[in-house]
Amino acid sequence: MLLGLIVGFGLVSASGHGARRLIECGAIGVLAATRMPSVILIGLTFFGATLAAYVVLYTPLLDRLPIRIAMRSRKMFVVALDRRTTWYKLIPGQGHIAAYWTGTMTAARKDSHDDATLYLSFDDPYEGQEEVTVTYLDMDPHHKATYLIERDSQLPGEEIIMTYRMLQTEEERTSIYSDMRVSGLPVRLAVERFFDDVLGDELDSFATMTECKRSWSLKDVDDVALTSELGSDDVKLNVEVADPADEAATRQRQISA
Repeated sequence: MLLGLIVGFGLVSASGHGARRLIECGAIGVLAATRMPSVILIGLTFFGATLAAYVVLYTPLLDRLPIRIAMRSRKMFVVALDRRTTWYKLIPGQGHIAAYWTGTMTAARKDSHDDATLYLSFDDPYEGQEEVTVTYLDMDPHHKATYLIERDSQLPGEEIIMTYRMLQTEEERTSIYSDMRVSGLPVRLAVERFFDDVLGDELDSFATMTECKRSWSLKDVDDVALTSELGSDDVKLNVEVADPADEAATRQRQISA
């Protein structure tokens, strides 16, 4: 029976169900209670630690603190594709929307005043349609791309900068080096995302991960912007971004010819 409860709680937690929060906080309470010498102290410690964990992790109580968390996830993936194909599938706006690796991109269009900015639409099975803005900061076609990500669901002050580098090691084998940096997170969200490995799941369904390095650091709320750390010399706004519509038209002309 005990084994069944453990497995059941684990499945609920892994499924993403809302009850997972109570299970996770309860697990912290159990861990704290095991250090107590009497039944009364065990009970009090369990409920106290469970409540404290829930308040810290899942309520906005600590959001008022003048502290924000910066997180960084550096990973290495291997995919059984050549580098050019990997580039078109992985980098937003560089290939046709149907070829994007998630399979959920439904639209991509350029900003009328800035060719380095794209407006992307994704079909999220849980949240519905999601709008994402991507602004390229640096690009070396088929080798490296760095871009700023802005989502409707982001918190005020949150920034996400994604960098991909690609190295073809064999004819049909490419190594992908990803560097995802997030800044401006409240304590509760930083802890939740760190333990959920949100920063590490970006490519798990597309490639095989072989290396992982994660870190986080405290930042003052007045100095949370990642873009200010890059410096003007590192930012290139006039990069060439492929237009999916133009690409499709070009392919059609080639087929007709």
